[in-house]
Amino acid sequence: MPKKRPKAEDWTDPTGLLLLQSWAQQGLSQEEICTNMERLRGVPIAPRTLRRWIAKYPATIGVAFNNGREASIAIVENLSLIHISEPTRPS
Repeated sequence: MPKKRPKAEDWTDPTGLLLLQSWAQQGLSQEEICTNMERLRGVPIAPRTLRRWIAKYPATIGVAFNNGREASIAIVENLSLIHISEPTRPS
């Protein structure tokens, strides 16, 4: 049986892009995202391949990663601001 090769087109549908964005938002590394992709679709993907797809498909896969990372950063920044702006209570 021939080995299946990963295809970027399998991840450019709305569901695939949402998964990629969600994993990026969770702060997963590209290696961890590749592991999740393999578990979900059963086709192994190397981090190098994922980096190529991000560069080759900036309007879809690249945007999903950027939006996920930006959302994650915004959440952390907001939590930091809330923590800084809260008055400290005496013990």
